[in-house]
Amino acid sequence: MTAKYKVLVKRLKRIIAKALKYIIEGLNRVINHYSAEDMVNIERANIITENGLQPEQIDFISTDAAKFIHEYDLYGLLYSTSYYFGCHAVAHSFKYDDICQTWSISTRSNCKNYRNRIEKFIDFIKPYILQGSGYPHNLFAYVQYEESEFPTLYGIDGKYDFNDPDRESAANKYLEKIYTTLYSFTNDYLKDFSVTDEILSQNNLTRDNYTHYDILCICLKEVARRFNQGIDTTYKELQERYAELEEKYNKLEVKHAVLQRRYDNVTNSENEKSKIIQ
Repeated sequence: MTAKYKVLVKRLKRIIAKALKYIIEGLNRVINHYSAEDMVNIERANIITENGLQPEQIDFISTDAAKFIHEYDLYGLLYSTSYYFGCHAVAHSFKYDDICQTWSISTRSNCKNYRNRIEKFIDFIKPYILQGSGYPHNLFAYVQYEESEFPTLYGIDGKYDFNDPDRESAANKYLEKIYTTLYSFTNDYLKDFSVTDEILSQNNLTRDNYTHYDILCICLKEVARRFNQGIDTTYKELQERYAELEEKYNKLEVKHAVLQRRYDNVTNSENEKSKIIQ
């Protein structure tokens, strides 16, 4: 082994070790909810707000781990759930195995695959997977799309897809179009609206765990609130107008009754005069 090759190997080992460190740190934070006091040998992060991160989100973990969590939307990816599937409860485990001296991760969640975030995370984590389930493929990921007949399986040696790719691609494009339309609509309609800590709290969220999909849902709720408020205001105005018109109508009825009595009196008087003349 040449000296140049040895240097290259050492550099690659350092790069892999650094990557593993922030991946483990990020997964520990998201799955095991470890704080700074729980983590060992983690450098305190510089307060950086680039990529949409807030200081409150990253001041207790390293910058690389915080970016990793944000880049792959780990909270949204791992904690989302729905009733589209038979088993809809989320489940997570991320532990260090002293016997194998490796980390073991097991997760289950249901989420919308916006911008192919599931595949994005799988592609990222795959090089760090040492072993999956089943021989010889070592399957480590099972992805079931709600409208697909079969799941897509991911193994260390490749991807196994038994579904019609054209049908699935069309569905993903349709969902992406819906999301983009809703996002543009809320941006245009709610120019004076911003999501504060109080609003996050009202939706059982914090700056630690919200995603941009949560923000979209909050904005749509605000659109609905304003729309309903507008209907309520219009209905109230119509009720007030109706009451005003009803009052005027009652006054007209009184005037009509007075005029009717006068008319009847005049008519009776004329009839009496006619009888006398005859």
